[in-house]
Amino acid sequence: MAVEWQLLIDGKEVPESPLNGSYSCSAADVANEQETEAGTTVREVVRARRHVISADFVLDENDMAELGSMVANGSMDLACWIPEDGKVETLKCYLSSGFKLSLMEGGAFNKVSLEWTEF
Repeated sequence: MAVEWQLLIDGKEVPESPLNGSYSCSAADVANEQETEAGTTVREVVRARRHVISADFVLDENDMAELGSMVANGSMDLACWIPEDGKVETLKCYLSSGFKLSLMEGGAFNKVSLEWTEF
């Protein structure tokens, strides 16, 4: 079943939809790992069931600048499709991937892969 959804950052729609097939949302535990003096790794779950949302975008220079300004804040409200819940939810997230552009062949478009992690 095809799902219609929008990706909203702080209530504003992104300039273009993510590349077809690039959108994913998964739930994972956020863990902290430490090594003891004896060399044993201790993994402690800090937060359970945090969502990680990723999407790829190919945009022209103006739309990429707009997307860059949308994700420039330290935290943002991300309204996105949550597959396991079957609905759109708004999550408080931070951009965990950074914003690194790669120029597409021909030079007219840029590609960026973004990943957000829920607080």
